[in-house]
Amino acid sequence: MDEIVNIMEVGKHIIIKSDEIVNGHIIFKVINKHYRGDIALIEYYPTWKKYVLSPYNDIVFDISCLEEIIIFMKSIKFKELSK
Repeated sequence: MDEIVNIMEVGKHIIIKSDEIVNGHIIFKVINKHYRGDIALIEYYPTWKKYVLSPYNDIVFDISCLEEIIIFMKSIKFKELSK
């Protein structure tokens, strides 16, 4: 497991922090920008060979938060395909 630290503001509501590499893929923490709390992970799911969103228990998202996460996840997909 390698450690990296990269923090990205992904819109009005979401911060993405990449701080760990597992099996060659980055694990991203999804953080609520206003409360600074972790709300989900974006992680590589080997069975599907793509990144997925794994929300923590009792976390809800509105459409604007999901749109911000989707835009970020599409950028990950593009970077993975261009390797």
